[in-house]
Amino acid sequence: MTTGRDRTIDVARGLAMVAVVAGHALRGLQSAGIAPGAGAWSDLGLLLYLVHLPMFALLTGLLLPAGVDRDGAARYLRRRVPELLYLFVLWTLIQGAFEIAASSLRNGRTTWLEVLTLWVPIAHLWFLPLLVVAVTTAALVSPWRGGPARVVATLAVMAVSLAGWGVDGAYVWERGAALLMFFAAGAWITRARFSGVVAALPPLRPALVALCGGAVLVAIAGVGDPTAPTMNDPARTARTVAQGLVATTAGVGGLLALSAIVARFSTVSGWLSHIGARSLPIFLMHILFTAGTRAVLVALGLADPRVQLVLGTAAGVVGPLLALRALRRAPWLFHAPWVVRSTRSPTLRPAEP
Repeated sequence: MTTGRDRTIDVARGLAMVAVVAGHALRGLQSAGIAPGAGAWSDLGLLLYLVHLPMFALLTGLLLPAGVDRDGAARYLRRRVPELLYLFVLWTLIQGAFEIAASSLRNGRTTWLEVLTLWVPIAHLWFLPLLVVAVTTAALVSPWRGGPARVVATLAVMAVSLAGWGVDGAYVWERGAALLMFFAAGAWITRARFSGVVAALPPLRPALVALCGGAVLVAIAGVGDPTAPTMNDPARTARTVAQGLVATTAGVGGLLALSAIVARFSTVSGWLSHIGARSLPIFLMHILFTAGTRAVLVALGLADPRVQLVLGTAAGVVGPLLALRALRRAPWLFHAPWVVRSTRSPTLRPAEP
């Protein structure tokens, strides 16, 4: 068994990243007609989309205050925002090149005009511009510092999130607004407060929270009609958004509690921490591997959606980790060149804020 200040957070990021990969692998299978779009497969997709990106957003928010307090908001944003925009443009070109090259094997065709239309992001890369908005908002509002003005600003962020809950359009400004409240919540909590709460919990409390959170999530998803934050729902109402918010909050809380439990066991937590600490490269590359695995399995005659989902998810996690090791001499793929030049460390930490 093991403990550590950052282990629970890295375990949680690992769990969230695996869930993100699984969710995208499942969507790819449904788009290809390999997995049904209804029934148990639809329920699984709903569960994943209720929690994976909100949890990832909250964890990113937890890490942000330390960087802002260390560098100051202006310096932090001068470092972080250009790097995120650089990665967005670079990986749009990389993802687009792969999609064009593999057009005959994919669910749809992509053109260079679509790739270069950056305000209509391809695949999963809309999350990077959202990160720009989220870190800028959180750094300027600084909810962890308290004060009436910051409370009002945080409430305004929550209102924007609720207005964007269940909205997922084509344009960059139509995607992911619902996640802003989770970035803000993480920034308000801070890593130090979170770690302090985890360290002070009685041994059985995380298990109780994990069970209750999971039960609420499954119950609402099973018998209710919740709207997931980043899945487009034209029929959404105040009731379905409220159900989605409760289910998401319960699910994220349950997964954080589960992470605190897993963090006590060195072997499993070591694997998940390794994934969590490299969450950005995995996020950037995973669809290349899930889509490639799906195409190879179909060519081999393995169209069972269960096999496809398991192997596609595994490839979407392990493949980027292997690629990251192979690409150690090309750190500019995961960091802006000016960041690479400014550090003496031979190995940059990809997921650090």
